[in-house]
Amino acid sequence: NSTESEKICIDEMLEKYCGEFGKWQLKHFILTSLAWALEAFHTMVMIFADREPDWSCVNGADCGGGGGSVCGMKAAEWEWIGGKA
Repeated sequence: NSTESEKICIDEMLEKYCGEFGKWQLKHFILTSLAWALEAFHTMVMIFADREPDWSCVNGADCGGGGGSVCGMKAAEWEWIGGKA
């Protein structure tokens, strides 16, 4: 009664139990790669959309009161620099 286990490498095991690389594996690979590509685009959007546009004080308003940010200033004291929407 021989119960000795067969020693095979990973490549042989995959070929024996999963089969060769075929249409199903190719479809799975393409769908997985597409998901990764879409995630990469989502990450890149955050890089370019997260930047705060430049701003300046209006009519000699005191910019020091905001501490370098528009959050502490009144809306009439500052404006965005650049194209108007």
